[in-house]
Amino acid sequence: MSIRLKLIIMFLAIALIPLLLFNSITFTNYKNSLEASRLSQLRDLVTFRAEEIEAYFGKLKAEIEIVQHSYSVRKNLPVLARLANNPVDPEFLTAKKMLDDVLRKTPSIEGCLTLCWLIPKGRSFIQVILNITQKIF
Repeated sequence: MSIRLKLIIMFLAIALIPLLLFNSITFTNYKNSLEASRLSQLRDLVTFRAEEIEAYFGKLKAEIEIVQHSYSVRKNLPVLARLANNPVDPEFLTAKKMLDDVLRKTPSIEGCLTLCWLIPKGRSFIQVILNITQKIF
């Protein structure tokens, strides 16, 4: 191997080693910066979605509480409780129809998958079942 070729290889090695080192450091820094930026965006998105969900359930809770204190509910829910063992009774069916009408007229409650009137041991409350169960006493 000639001295000229050895010198060319040596100069190339001297030039390429710092360049490769610089590129690897730059790549690592860029990768870490990109990861941090993406994680920050995802955290912001999660916060935004959580606030939207909180607002939705807050609105739903407020509307359910309004319905819960309405005259029709206060009048017909005790009838359902009293006749719970006899669901074919005409008075039970009338009270159930009245309560169903109240729920159909409440727009955001209508969007729930299931809404049912529950009467455990004399206490009345509304239970909303979406993907999770939320109880409002």
